[in-house]
Amino acid sequence: MFELKPLSKDAIPSALEKAMRYRLLNEPGEAESICLDVLRIDPENQQVLVILLLALTDRFAKGYGVGVTQAREILARLRDPYERARVRMLEDTSDQYVYSAVRGLAMSQFEFSPPYLIRRKPETVDHRTLEESRAKVHEHLARLDSELSGRTWFGGTFSLADAALAPPLTGMLRLLGILPDQRYPNILAWTRRIAERPSYLASAPKQPLSIKES
Repeated sequence: MFELKPLSKDAIPSALEKAMRYRLLNEPGEAESICLDVLRIDPENQQVLVILLLALTDRFAKGYGVGVTQAREILARLRDPYERARVRMLEDTSDQYVYSAVRGLAMSQFEFSPPYLIRRKPETVDHRTLEESRAKVHEHLARLDSELSGRTWFGGTFSLADAALAPPLTGMLRLLGILPDQRYPNILAWTRRIAERPSYLASAPKQPLSIKES
């Protein structure tokens, strides 16, 4: 009988990157599945627990049958009280604002069919959502650029905040032609730094997301 090859610890950075990309694309079930695979070999990985918790809260909003008790159990496994507070901060800043605007910008123009964004036919483009999301994205980029003023990383040192923002700032927004933008020099410098990190290079997908004409 064919058996799936278990995930190795060396593959964890790549798996986490994929999980965060699925969250960005509003596919929390896929992100949750990846996190659970990682936890089977590294049960107390704090970064994985954070991403799993965020994926579970994503599913609350989509009406899936995910229990609050399950989310609380994950939250209790985070060792650092500061990290618990960071989860809530990321939920507010990344999910409710940045990720939401990026999703609106992408899904108003494209349909998601990994590894492609398939361009919608002109008559099916949601122009109102497109323009509203574009404006919100630039508003958030201006704020994030200001946050990076005088800093190397969003948290001072490289942190989960940087890891969470990597998919939209180095991936989706570049694909959509929003970045790079000279109006955001600090983000531009940040993307160059993060692209040089070994963990970022190791997590790069074998087949990056690309645009496909319908």
